[in-house]
Amino acid sequence: MQPTRPLSEMELQRERNIARNKAYLASLGIVKPQPVVKTQQQRPPRKKRDSHAAPPSPARRSRRLASAAPEFEPALHAEDAKTAEARRLAGPRASPTPAQVEYAVKEGTASRAHCAHRVATMTDQALANRIKAIERARGRFCIAKMEVFAEVLRERGKAELADAAEAALTRLKAVGE
Repeated sequence: MQPTRPLSEMELQRERNIARNKAYLASLGIVKPQPVVKTQQQRPPRKKRDSHAAPPSPARRSRRLASAAPEFEPALHAEDAKTAEARRLAGPRASPTPAQVEYAVKEGTASRAHCAHRVATMTDQALANRIKAIERARGRFCIAKMEVFAEVLRERGKAELADAAEAALTRLKAVGE
């Protein structure tokens, strides 16, 4: 056992503060019981590993890193390659029919509802970026999409953005002709 040394001034001050605080808590009737310090209980002995357990399965190895050929059946992927080649040779997609455009612009469709949701939830800067993105895409339904977007912007009181969308729509129609 180590010999006890006298407490320093700081330790004595700490003891006085603790005693003062305990007395104050006792006067308020809020005395906490002293926590019981648990003695370290002895752990149960560890279970020994079963020496008869199955050996671990072999680790997976990368065939690419081993410079080995991939394992696949070319016949399974031949159809995918043919389909992709046919799509590539078909050229750009056909323009939508007037009926498809009319349906896309029609009020109550999912595309119009989606557009209204975007206008309601996006910032003006994000909406301006959306106008640019639609114009840049020049996809299959870009004219119909821009028409819906311009209408919804105007309905929601975003006149400047609606004007920008209509200008982009005019440019898209000029390119499509």
